[in-house]
Amino acid sequence: MTTKYATYTDSVCNLQKENRLRKLKPMIPINGAFILFEDQKMLSFCSHDYLGLADNPETKKNAIKFLLEHGITASSESQDLYLTCQHELEKKLSEMLRRDTALFFSSRYEANVTALSTLGHKAATLFIDEGCHTSLQKGATISESQVLRYPHKRLDRLEHFLEDAKTPTKIIITESVFSLTGSISNLPTLIELAEHFEALLFVDDSHAFGVTGVDGIGLAAHLNEIDIITGSFSKACGAYGGYIACSETIRDYLVSMAPIKSNYFFPPPIIGAIEAVLGLIPQLEGERRQLEQRSHWLRSALRQLGFEQDKTNTPLISLLFNNPEEVESLRTHLKSEKILVGPTRSFQGEEGTPRLNLALNVCHMPDHLTRLVDAIKSWQNTTVNSTCSLAFPKR
Repeated sequence: MTTKYATYTDSVCNLQKENRLRKLKPMIPINGAFILFEDQKMLSFCSHDYLGLADNPETKKNAIKFLLEHGITASSESQDLYLTCQHELEKKLSEMLRRDTALFFSSRYEANVTALSTLGHKAATLFIDEGCHTSLQKGATISESQVLRYPHKRLDRLEHFLEDAKTPTKIIITESVFSLTGSISNLPTLIELAEHFEALLFVDDSHAFGVTGVDGIGLAAHLNEIDIITGSFSKACGAYGGYIACSETIRDYLVSMAPIKSNYFFPPPIIGAIEAVLGLIPQLEGERRQLEQRSHWLRSALRQLGFEQDKTNTPLISLLFNNPEEVESLRTHLKSEKILVGPTRSFQGEEGTPRLNLALNVCHMPDHLTRLVDAIKSWQNTTVNSTCSLAFPKR
């Protein structure tokens, strides 16, 4: 191989040695609980399609309807023109989230990066939880603002930062349900701090929308003091894209001032799918109760195996380990049992402490959860009796 690839080759080799190399792998979904992967039917705990709406007949029917009525794409000669059906959908979402307006993006990642890199001007300070999603961290980092990261959920440290801040604009950034831990943010206290220090409050509600709150509208919508809500249509909605719900002023500022040229326009079939989903979510209270009950059962079972768990029942469950080798050992064992789990995660505040996330959805039955717990238990027994001496889960 020529020397022009040397830097990239070395980086890939190092990532592989550290078990941090990501590869995209094809699969075929069977239903919310199973996928066909490497010619095997695997029980999957990787999908954030919590309510199973990606395969919902009404969702697919409405996507096809919009395809036939509006075509495949929303192309326009002007960057300021977009489909009326998307405008109506933005109005529907903003009313659902009790905000003045909404703005769509091609992903949650793009929504967060665009918003924070734009709102974070030179006379602003951004205060962000170290456990926040990569998109929030990235948006804060590339902004022109000073960025202060406080330890995960340590609002006493946040308060000290706010007391010392001198900039006229202050923005507190958090997630309602943290993507990396599955834990819930203390939004009432954050609101008190934001009001006391005259700061904007920016909340990513991606893993709460559809799953929690009255009528499934998340944890942020009913709190009028939250200035900016971002979220994802690819989690509980089972669709595609991201959004920001905010005031008209913030929307106009973002559209006019964003340093990154964002794609605000959705293909008509996606608009149709999301329209159907927004109508379905308030009706799925039974599914939300089922998710909560099964999360409670699985968390209790994991505690008995030595895994520390928050006292929440979100469908996103995080397992904390001592080192990456433990995670890879468990993942390999689970794969041999035809069970797939997500990649190793860690956030800045833990100095690389590895986590393994499990995502539940309404298609997971009690016997699926029992199968997962039994497989983890058998891994622990094998680990204790092996010569590699891997530690028990970190407490």
